[in-house]
Amino acid sequence: LDDFNYANETGENISVYEVLSSTPAREKLVQDITIACVNYNLDGLNLDFEKLTSDCGPHFAQFLRELSLSLHNAGKILSVDNYVPFNYNEFYRLDVQGRCVDYVIIMGYDEHWHGSGEPGSVASIDYVVGGINRTLEKVPAGKIVNALPFYTILWKIQGVDVTDEYLTISNTPDFISKNGVQYTWDDTTCQNYAEWTKGETEYKIWFEDEESIAAKLSAMQTNQIAGVAVWRLGYGNASVWAKIAEYMDQ
Repeated sequence: LDDFNYANETGENISVYEVLSSTPAREKLVQDITIACVNYNLDGLNLDFEKLTSDCGPHFAQFLRELSLSLHNAGKILSVDNYVPFNYNEFYRLDVQGRCVDYVIIMGYDEHWHGSGEPGSVASIDYVVGGINRTLEKVPAGKIVNALPFYTILWKIQGVDVTDEYLTISNTPDFISKNGVQYTWDDTTCQNYAEWTKGETEYKIWFEDEESIAAKLSAMQTNQIAGVAVWRLGYGNASVWAKIAEYMDQ
C-alpha cells in the first residue's frame, strides 16, 4: 500500500485515523486494494494494521465490513492479523471480524518482546492457548488461524540493565552449540530454557524449536481451529516445517 497516495488538500500525508474515519478516503482505499488484488491475480489479501488507537476502532471495523464485501464480490479472500486478544485491544472487534472476514489470524507471540526490558518467553503455551480460547469466544473455530513464532529472544542482564537480541529457529542450534549452553525442558512454558553467566552478564533464553512448536500445534489441533501461520518465512528449519506438515495432514 506504500504506492497509494492519501493526502489532504495541501498535499500532506494523512493519518490512518483520517483515512479510515473519512468515508471518501476509506472507499478509495477499499477500491485501490480490490483493484490491486484483481490486477495481480491474487487469491486474496492479508491485512495487518498494527498500533491502532481505540478511537480508530469503529472506523477500522467499518473498513473491514466494506473491504470484505468488495473483495468477496471480486472472488478474493480476506484475512486479518490481530494481536493476542486482551481487554485493552478489544476495539479491533474480533466479533465483527468473525462475521465478515474469511480468516482471523492471531499473532500468537510477543508475550515478551524486543525492547520490553522484561526477560521472558516470547510465546509460552498458556499465552498461546489463552489467546486461542479468547478468540473462540468471538470467532468460529473454522475461521481462526494461529501464527507461530519462528524466533526467540536472547536476554542479557547486567545489573538493572536488560538488553536483548533476536535468534531464529534456524540459527538457535548453532548459537547453543558454539556457546556450550546447557538447557532443560520447562513444563510451564513448554519450551527449552537456559540461563548462564559470562563475565558480568547473565543470559536467559526460552527458545522455539521442534518441541515447542509441536506443543503449540497440539493445542491448536485440540481446539480444531482452521490452520497455522508463521512469522516468518526464512526463520524456520526442516524439522519444524515437518511438524507443521504433520499438523496440516491431520
